[in-house]
Amino acid sequence: MNNLIIADDEIIMATQLADKLNRMGFVVLGAASSGEEAIDLAKKHLPDLILMDSVMPGRIDGVTAAEIIRNEMNINSIFMTAFSNDEPLLRARASEPLGYILKPFRDQQIRSAIELALYRCQMDQQVKVLQNALKKNHKITPPTLEQINKKLEKEIQEKTETLINLKKQMTRNDLILKTALDGFWITTPKGIVLEVNASMTALLGYLPNEVVGKPITDFERKGKKSSVLPYLKKAVQQDAIRYEACFMHKNGHKIELDFRTTCIKVDKGFWLVSFFNDISTTKQIMDEYKQREAELKSNAQNLKEVNTALKILIKKRDMEKADIEEKVLFNVKEMIMPYLKKLKESGMNEKQTTFTNILESNIREILSPFSPKLTSRHFKLTPTELQIAKLVRMGISSREMADLMGLSRRTVESHRDRIRKKIGLNRKKQNLRTYLMSLE
Repeated sequence: MNNLIIADDEIIMATQLADKLNRMGFVVLGAASSGEEAIDLAKKHLPDLILMDSVMPGRIDGVTAAEIIRNEMNINSIFMTAFSNDEPLLRARASEPLGYILKPFRDQQIRSAIELALYRCQMDQQVKVLQNALKKNHKITPPTLEQINKKLEKEIQEKTETLINLKKQMTRNDLILKTALDGFWITTPKGIVLEVNASMTALLGYLPNEVVGKPITDFERKGKKSSVLPYLKKAVQQDAIRYEACFMHKNGHKIELDFRTTCIKVDKGFWLVSFFNDISTTKQIMDEYKQREAELKSNAQNLKEVNTALKILIKKRDMEKADIEEKVLFNVKEMIMPYLKKLKESGMNEKQTTFTNILESNIREILSPFSPKLTSRHFKLTPTELQIAKLVRMGISSREMADLMGLSRRTVESHRDRIRKKIGLNRKKQNLRTYLMSLE
């Protein structure tokens, strides 16, 4: 009893799901891409169960197709959906589905939902068989004692076999749930734990008997309002839901869990089946990443402010340096050089004149770093332009420069124009030679 039909308009997803189901041991009889096609396949193959997408193209959507198939062929469905609050799912409850599967699919979720659904189908069929048998027994004429004994023996044997098969199926389902890598528990809508698996006890550190029969609020953070109970209430309304919640490990540390909860109707009540896994490490990494990102932004802002302050300090230092240089030049020119000139004109002997010239040369050498110079570094002059500038300062005409340098006069004039442009005289009427001489 494991024949299935898939109804999903997303062909690639349906193909991948069929491949997964085949590898799990189920038999996929066919795949439909619309509600009408799903009804035709169901009539043709009479599967044990249908995996039906709640939203399907065409005149008949997935919910309507599931209702038709159940009413006409007594074949149940499990609904597949990408959203836990699909509007069609609110209508789907009328067709009494055996479960819901959230997209994207998880292998354990698929297997568990199908196993539980097929188990319910099998139990429903066995109940119907027994009911029909009882009805027939009431209609027949009183049998002989021997006939009654034989019939009772046969019924006992059949019921014994049914119980054995049921026990095997229950053992298999129990094994699936207990060996699942994800944590698993079944709760009531009020949060009382009915069943757990080994992975759940490993996640929270409790033994099964320490959890079963207790409210899940006992394992949440103390003093905090329960974050899970509102989601359980929502799951009853929407049938399937996904959420995150924080629980406390037995040793006292917090655990962040990712839950996938499905609501299953049992008789007149509901069971909430939840699978969950630990996402504490992922959450911690994300929190550390956000913190580091904030620190980097803060450091970048601090560096920007420091850089701005340094620029201001450097500019201030340059201004102070220029002011000092200007004062030194002014003081020497106004307070030393005039008296040195008078000294030279005072009728000194040859030796005194020599010493005075040396003194003047040394003073000029000392002041040279503070004075602008006609160099390629200051004005970006080429070697040829620098040579012509020096000749201009000496009073050499353009024609004489052409003869000395082996250039045409037009070329010399072009160099002179470029020199004026580079030193900022191209839009001024100032004499080039006068300006160059002022740089000494």
